[in-house]
Amino acid sequence: MDGLRAVFLIMNEERQYSHISLVSLPNGITALRLVLVFPMLFFLQSGHEPWVAALFPVAMLSDALDGWLARRLGVVSQLGAWLDATADKVLLWGLTGFLAFDGQFPALAAIAVLGRDLLLWLMALLQRWRGTALVVRPSMSGKLAIAAQMMLIELVLLGQEFGQKRILTMRSMDILAWSVVILSGTSLISYMQRWHQQSRVRGCRA
Repeated sequence: MDGLRAVFLIMNEERQYSHISLVSLPNGITALRLVLVFPMLFFLQSGHEPWVAALFPVAMLSDALDGWLARRLGVVSQLGAWLDATADKVLLWGLTGFLAFDGQFPALAAIAVLGRDLLLWLMALLQRWRGTALVVRPSMSGKLAIAAQMMLIELVLLGQEFGQKRILTMRSMDILAWSVVILSGTSLISYMQRWHQQSRVRGCRA
């Protein structure tokens, strides 16, 4: 009996170790994306935009990969979700802020995305301070705004390599920049409306 119990204990420990390994895989990919921010900013500072243009799509692909793995393996966690959102914001804020400060990223688009994120962060902080934290899922306009922001960043980086004098490149940048502005504003309004609706529902229940 003691030998059988020992076997069951070993099997249980192996299952727990296997689960921990599966959880750490998507989180490890997310952490890698977070770490990539620092060499990309270093390359930008030293004038090596082609390296950043090559690393940025890799970072964005890792964003899709870690979420897919977490869902596929059934290891979705609050830690993973927080780490994923943090890595995305640090990456996008870092590159957008640096490129905008350097005069390469359209200023209006940078103000739109950074201003929207700042307002949403302040709203969430206010709700937590009131003790009525609300959960609002990302809207389609918010996802499209982030996608447009990613494409605009990559186009700016590629423009540094191949030159921004091409009419197609400049027109594409203008279209993406205005798309970022419009979608950021639309997503902000959507988030605020849904926050207001949830607040009213909780107020009625109270």
